[in-house]
Formats: sequence, C-alpha cells, structure tokens
Amino acid sequence: MDTGQRDRRAIVRQLRRMLRAKPNDAVKLAFLDKTEGAELGRLDLTLLSEFKRSSTGVVEIKLQDRIKAMELLERLAGQGEDGASGAEAFYQALEQSAGWEECDGT
Repeated sequence: MDTGQRDRRAIVRQLRRMLRAKPNDAVKLAFLDKTEGAELGRLDLTLLSEFKRSSTGVVEIKLQDRIKAMELLERLAGQGEDGASGAEAFYQALEQSAGWEECDGT
C-alpha cells in the first residue's frame, strides 16, 4: 500500500472518529482548574477546534463542524477502489463503523 492510500485511510479514520465523538469532554475542560492537569490525558477532545480562557474566567469553546466532516468523508468515499458511488460507499462505511461499535461496546 502506498503512502497516499495510508494517508487517505488515516484521514477517513479520523473523520469517522469525529462523527462519533461527543462534546462532553470539551465542556469538562472548561471547568478544570490548573491543579487538575492530569485529567487532560483522559479527555476526548476530538471535536475541539479552539479553546480560549480569559483572565476573567470567561471560556470560549469552538467545535469542529460535523456537517463539513461528513461532506469530506463522502467525497473521500467517492474515491473508493471498488467502483461504488460516493454516496453508496459513504453509507457502507457508516454501516460498517456502526457495526464495529456494537461489537466493540464503545
């Protein structure tokens, strides 16, 4: 497998992860104080795009746009090797991903 194909698969994997991720941990991050730094490693910040905390304590959180991620995933799926259409390959990928989640329990 060439490097381009591996990169494409890594991007698709990350996009699928973004589509399954929940924003809960990004909100938890807003409430952590400086003494709870060890907690950072346990947070899933996949959707987090931008985080700002002002000196007055005001927090601004920006999350990734899932619609754009879905559109990109559909475009990448449209470039599939098996000849399936973009939409068909996209939905097959989502079904496979959902089936994997059920078996995995996550």
